[in-house]
Amino acid sequence: MHRELLAKTGAESQRLDEAFAHYIRLSQAPEPSPNLEPIVRRLGAGEGQAIVLAHHLGALLLMDERLGRSARRAGVQVTGVVGVLIRAKETGLLSQVRPVLEAMRREGYWLSDAVLDTAARLAGEVE
Repeated sequence: MHRELLAKTGAESQRLDEAFAHYIRLSQAPEPSPNLEPIVRRLGAGEGQAIVLAHHLGALLLMDERLGRSARRAGVQVTGVVGVLIRAKETGLLSQVRPVLEAMRREGYWLSDAVLDTAARLAGEVE
């Protein structure tokens, strides 16, 4: 995954450099356990490594890819961006979830209308 991030350019690359310098710790992912191999085999290298590392560390995995979410069957705790935003609202960091998701969609992040509606309902933003 680190290699994928290093391929970024422009302002995004500067933000990544800052994150690597101050917030992100690089770790080598261990070999996948037998119960993870069928899941990891179907994913890209970065997604597979993230699943294996989250499983190894017992950490929460942030992943929106549907195949990656299948890691739940192997005991990996997984959430997506919608879950993070709902939690941010619950803790008072956001006042509303739907406008953030709509802005993400305008910027090219793929979200269906059904996902937006479900997120708004789960966040208590639908009457």
